[in-house]
Amino acid sequence: MSKPTLFIVFDTETSCQAFPVYDMAWRIVDRQGREYNRGSYFMPDVIERITPIFRKHEEYPEYVAKGHVEQRFYQDVKDTFNRQVKTLREKGHRILLVAYNADFDRKALKRTAELMGGSRRSRFFRFEPEWVDLWQYWAESAPLHYTSERLTENGNWKSSLEEVFRFENHNPEGYAEKHTAWSDTDDAISVLEKVIRRKKRLPVYKGDAWMPGGWRALQKRCPGPGKTLALSKG
Repeated sequence: MSKPTLFIVFDTETSCQAFPVYDMAWRIVDRQGREYNRGSYFMPDVIERITPIFRKHEEYPEYVAKGHVEQRFYQDVKDTFNRQVKTLREKGHRILLVAYNADFDRKALKRTAELMGGSRRSRFFRFEPEWVDLWQYWAESAPLHYTSERLTENGNWKSSLEEVFRFENHNPEGYAEKHTAWSDTDDAISVLEKVIRRKKRLPVYKGDAWMPGGWRALQKRCPGPGKTLALSKG
């Protein structure tokens, strides 16, 4: 009997200084939402390598105390992630990596591996990954009545994870994206569950294959109101 395909839904937080990842979280789920494993880690040794001093990490002791995230060194996080994948692949599961705007996270992990490994040949993944960009996957089946609170400069609907989560969950009261890996992973899983129910084709990319993102698919499916309105809203 074949094993179900599993989705590693994950998020990374970076300093935007050459993309070093200091916060990473993931949850491994199947199409029915059953969870197989998870991880949520803040990496102080990456923070030490970021200059000038990056201050957002000062919030993390509170998150550690609440159990949202553990403090681990980069190599420990890398080992844990790859060990979980290896265990599930040996059991016969196909593993798909899922992130919102996955190309960003792929580049961020590559550059973090090079920074922490001391070589341009260093890699985070010990297997050839198969990727699903949740942004593209969602955009290709976005509800035709999709709108966002904000517009792009060209008058198109914005489609950040925050905007999409708000729309798909009917703008829950008090919601605000926390911009932490563990909270964004939860938001991404919420969006993934809704898209899976639409039974659309999964756009899967291997290794370093180019991923188009979701902006073009969304413009085609749900055209925005135009540049004039965008300027008036700004």
